Amino acid sequence: MSQSSRELSAQVLVVNRNLQAVHITTARRAFVLMFTDVARALDPAWVAHDFESWATIWPRAATGPP
Repeated sequence: MSQSSRELSAQVLVVNRNLQAVHITTARRAFVLMFTDVARALDPAWVAHDFESWATIWPRAATGPP
C-alpha cells in the first residue's frame, strides 16, 4: 500500500456544530464531505474552513504557525 493510500485510509473524527464527536470516518470520506460542502475542516486554532479555504492553508495548519 502506498503512503498516500495509507494516509487516505487514516481515521478522522467527525464532530457536529457543538464540537461533539459524531463518528469516525476515513480521511478519504472526510475530503469528500468537505469537497461537497457538507463538512468543514478545523485548523489547530479551531477555526472552520470550507474545502477551498482549507486547501490554501493546509500546509501551514499541519505544521502550526511559522
